Amino acid sequence: MITMKRILTAIIVVFSIHPACGWWSETIEDPLGDNHERLSKDTLGAITSVCPDMGASFYYGDIWAATEGSADDTYAHGGNPANNDGPAMGWWTNALYEYKYFNFGGTYGAYWFLGSMVHLVEDMGVPAHAMNVPHAFPALDNLESNSARNYTSSSAMLYYNASNYPSDYKDFLKDYTQDIINNDSEVSPPAGNSWNDFWAAGSYGPNGDMFHSTALDATAEENALVAHQLASARNYTSGALLAASKKLPPLVRTQLLLSAPVINTETGNNISFKIIENRTAAVKISLVVAETGQFVKDSSGKIWNQSEEILGADSELPFGKIFNNII
Repeated sequence: MITMKRILTAIIVVFSIHPACGWWSETIEDPLGDNHERLSKDTLGAITSVCPDMGASFYYGDIWAATEGSADDTYAHGGNPANNDGPAMGWWTNALYEYKYFNFGGTYGAYWFLGSMVHLVEDMGVPAHAMNVPHAFPALDNLESNSARNYTSSSAMLYYNASNYPSDYKDFLKDYTQDIINNDSEVSPPAGNSWNDFWAAGSYGPNGDMFHSTALDATAEENALVAHQLASARNYTSGALLAASKKLPPLVRTQLLLSAPVINTETGNNISFKIIENRTAAVKISLVVAETGQFVKDSSGKIWNQSEEILGADSELPFGKIFNNII
């Protein structure tokens, strides 16, 4: 007979099977919410087909709510609203920790911390943030004001590299924006100017913040830069959220439960556990006896070594299933 201790120290291993004053916290003339909120909502709308955990039925609201408003702006920037950057890796680490302890929604839940992380990603579409130009309230940045008055909703393009951590996308967009400003790449500056006339490292250009704060007053090139940077913020944010969703693992929601404290070698015993997953119904499950390293074999003869299983719908995460097996 196998003792209770031996079974209760079995290890469940689960893998999901996946198909191969900050920027824009402006509220000037902004009845639909600030630009962080609108950027986040547009991006989430574009990725929910592949990230159902970030859809309206789950944690959509927790993510965008952490990106908008002055209090969330200050929090995302590490408590300093004058900071142009912030601890994106720390927010991702917090998100992963809370997720593994089943704290998914609400303030300081896993998906709320993802919102704090992507707040910083979105910020790096603003040249003043990427170039580390001081512009804390009341010294508002003119490009931010322009974008707040001139936001046009648009879907995000998925910008994703499987080898990257979600928080890496902040620095990717920072580098991309710096290249545009320092090298006049992607979007041409107004005739007779370079973008460094508007923003230099650590300061505005020699004539101060000369970007026009309204689309009506701005040059075509200035308005083109606003549109380009808004699109870039959506695209890089989509990459960060998709990377996060892919890296959030399936979870063992309830540990192994035995129907009796000692295994009956004649009739067997029932063993049960629950798996939940954020992205796909298809998972691989291994049951391993800790003391021996052996995979569990059930009464049907199936060996639980990366056994491919299909989950159903669940309420905490999009997919879940309780497994009951005779061993």
